[in-house]
Amino acid sequence: MYFKQTGSVAADFMKVLFVYTGSEQGSWGSIAFSRSQHYYIMPGILNCEAALRDSPLIDPSIVVSCRYFNTTVQTGEEILREIVVEKPDIVGFSCYCWNMPFHRQCMAAVRTQLPGCTIICGGPEVRCSTPAEAVAFFAASPECDALLFGEAELRIAPLITALADSDEPSLMNMRGIALNPMRYADYADFSVITPVPVDALPSPYPFTMNIKLSSAGGRAMVFETMRGCPQKCIYCQFSRRDHTVRKFPLERVYRELKWLLESGIECLHVADSVFDIDAKRAGELLDFYRENNRVTSLFCYCAFVTIDETLTAKFEATRAQIGVGVQSTNVATLKSIERTILPSRLLEKKALLQQSRLNFYIDLMFGLPGDSPAIFDKSFNETVVLNPSFMMLFPLSLIKGTPLGDAPERYGVRPVNCERLNLLCDIRYDNIALASGFAEADLERFDDEAIACFYFYNRFALSARYLISRSPDAAATMASIGKKTKTYLRKIGRVATNTDWLDGFQDIIHGIFMEEATGLGAGPVECDALDTLFKLDIYRILALNAPQREKIFRKFEAVRNNPLRREVIAFDRISAVYLVGAGKIIRTAYRWADLRRLAELRETITPAPDSVYLHAPFEDWDARIVPLSPVERSIVEMLPAEKPLRWSQLLRSVMRVAKRSAVADNPEDAVKNAIVRLADEGIVYCPVDNAADLSDTISHVGEEEVTGKWLPN
Repeated sequence: MYFKQTGSVAADFMKVLFVYTGSEQGSWGSIAFSRSQHYYIMPGILNCEAALRDSPLIDPSIVVSCRYFNTTVQTGEEILREIVVEKPDIVGFSCYCWNMPFHRQCMAAVRTQLPGCTIICGGPEVRCSTPAEAVAFFAASPECDALLFGEAELRIAPLITALADSDEPSLMNMRGIALNPMRYADYADFSVITPVPVDALPSPYPFTMNIKLSSAGGRAMVFETMRGCPQKCIYCQFSRRDHTVRKFPLERVYRELKWLLESGIECLHVADSVFDIDAKRAGELLDFYRENNRVTSLFCYCAFVTIDETLTAKFEATRAQIGVGVQSTNVATLKSIERTILPSRLLEKKALLQQSRLNFYIDLMFGLPGDSPAIFDKSFNETVVLNPSFMMLFPLSLIKGTPLGDAPERYGVRPVNCERLNLLCDIRYDNIALASGFAEADLERFDDEAIACFYFYNRFALSARYLISRSPDAAATMASIGKKTKTYLRKIGRVATNTDWLDGFQDIIHGIFMEEATGLGAGPVECDALDTLFKLDIYRILALNAPQREKIFRKFEAVRNNPLRREVIAFDRISAVYLVGAGKIIRTAYRWADLRRLAELRETITPAPDSVYLHAPFEDWDARIVPLSPVERSIVEMLPAEKPLRWSQLLRSVMRVAKRSAVADNPEDAVKNAIVRLADEGIVYCPVDNAADLSDTISHVGEEEVTGKWLPN
């Protein structure tokens, strides 16, 4: 039996602590997310804890726990104190590129303050293919005792047991580990590790979500329904893993998914390499998610090669945000990076994707073997017309443990030092590399496009896409916008990020957009309509930053995602009526359908005969024209975007309008009909159980409070 020594007092238990450190990330992309920031819960340490919990090798005297730390709200000193105060006998760090520098500091502090503690490291950043690489890791982190490679579930229990018992012979016979030669015999096993069968993997659910968050932060759970990747891309860490997709049984996935959805987690990030590789299974999972979800947004990666009208409708119903990794539309390029998903299969879906309301983004990579700047721009132009909600542009980077990262010269790729280049897009320019078809100066032009996409494409969804549609070369237009933007950014000493809003920047952006439109041949009428589109984009941004964002989102989603549920969201006292989505009604001089077709109509666009009231919720593709009667107009104009209005105040004001209007003979019915219709349209929530109750409510508008419920529309 192992006995832990705590000071001078012996304790008959041993403590194993697993640690993950991350930070909150801004919610870029379209607004499928209720929170502006999310902390991503990586499940690796939970899987290790579950494996130890279920292993017959682990003695009951071994106590295992997991800790998640958030550097957004916790200082390094605070995190180090919380690790040390637990006095673990073994501590395991889950290592990623974003937390490895800090984890090195943690290991040094643990070794100094807990000299008897054993330290192990695992995770994607712990990848060594040769003994020399393992020696280099230990030289950089001499406090670390052991490395654990690959999927850990079947090896973590034997490793912990051997370390606890100081059983060096057992350690020497283990596969997929490396030991620090300064403490053990010089040993490392880099033999190919057979992937863990999914049937042998214990479930980490349920678990305790004890994570400190900022006021804007939400929890995003990284969730697996399968493992493995069918691709063998030379730049990706998946390239060293098994390429047979291993699917968890649906019964297990449903059970875990239901627990997560009921736990109130804000975002579910499905980590499957290709979520829609099996269209039937993907559809079943989407159905289950929609039937059981209340407040959780969904994110997943897809290829869209199997997508059809049925799967499109299921994705639309969930409002999932979807990442589609294209990288390049050049077949020769894809062949050179050993990627087998052909772009033609995606581009064949053009009509379906253009007509859909899917919330998806496209990934493109700059600097690939077989590519060139011209081919990259061609890939951009061929995919931007699919109507993605976002364009993700990344430079090629050399990732440790990948074929490209380990031997770039084999593929005609060279590392590039970006420090001497004047790059202002807020993306990672670490370990950047370029193939022979690219010059270093091409990175500055890429940076122009990246700024325009990261900062403008999604935020200014209407006006930026108009410019793209108006241009014969969308890539060139985006590069021009980015280049002009950088002139301003240099003056103020800032970079353009996809989450920050620079005060006063809208005037600069407006000038740049108008200059681009004029350069593309837009006349005064077309520019006036573009000005309207730009204002709509600004309203959308303001709504997304409004304090009511999460509250509105949650109430809206609770109804929208459960149209068949007849339960209602009850409140003790009704104090407000909200607009669906962002809570904003905007008056424009043009028809919405015409504004959406502005790039096609150009100077022939004409003002609407009457003022158009546009309902602008979180997604611009949900916007629609709402014809309004005088009473209905008074309701929507009195509903503010950022703060609630008392129900009784609203009714009194609307009644005055109704009595002055042509329906003065029966104002109560006019108000009732207006509220019912707007509720049916999804514009307002009606705080009573049914329309019949409205008559009694309206007749008692003088009361201080009105009690009722929100009515699902």
